[in-house]
Amino acid sequence: VDEALEGTAATVTMLEERLKALPYVQLFYTEIGGGEESETGVNEATIAVKLVGREQRALNTIQIAAELRRMFADIPGVKLTIQSVDSTPGGNDKPVSVDVSGQNMEELFAVSEQLMEALRAMPGAVDVDMNWRLGKPEVRVTPDYRRCADYNISPAQLALILRASFTGSVGSVYRVEGEEYDIRVQLSEEDRMDAATIGALPIAIEHGMVRLDALARIEMVEGPSKI
Repeated sequence: VDEALEGTAATVTMLEERLKALPYVQLFYTEIGGGEESETGVNEATIAVKLVGREQRALNTIQIAAELRRMFADIPGVKLTIQSVDSTPGGNDKPVSVDVSGQNMEELFAVSEQLMEALRAMPGAVDVDMNWRLGKPEVRVTPDYRRCADYNISPAQLALILRASFTGSVGSVYRVEGEEYDIRVQLSEEDRMDAATIGALPIAIEHGMVRLDALARIEMVEGPSKI
């Protein structure tokens, strides 16, 4: 799905509610993203579904997969892949794969999109997708070392200020009935993706304040889809 973690979780919940209503589903397990060594992003999720025994259902796995595709087709933004689980090495790979190689990422993506459209038009082709995604927009801050030196500010100090703005800093503590809760202050999610707002962050200098964009170049770029 084209979502952040919260959006992915909401979409997955919708899928799960529909799975619960199916008589041939015995149980299912959901995983959003992956572990530290995984290349899976938070906009991707896997739902492992265990079906009841074959003698307890009228449909085979191919028919059930087709029914699930129809059932989930109305959910916006979802790119769905349904495949049976195979314990043999490589058993979970798709039966047909096409490798596209080149040096220009934009051209690779465009050619891959055209190829997928052609494959989708073939009779019997389902779950056509590619395993590479364009990155999501992110804000890049590049210190101007000369300007930082003029104001006696180090890039490390800028990094600390940005970290506090993005991940938050504990400004106070809320106490109630013997319990303490940190009050974390940070930029809103919308402001964290707004270059103008970030550029206007005040930076304390020896004789006053200066805007962040006076000390660094701030731009919206396309971040990597996987790191």
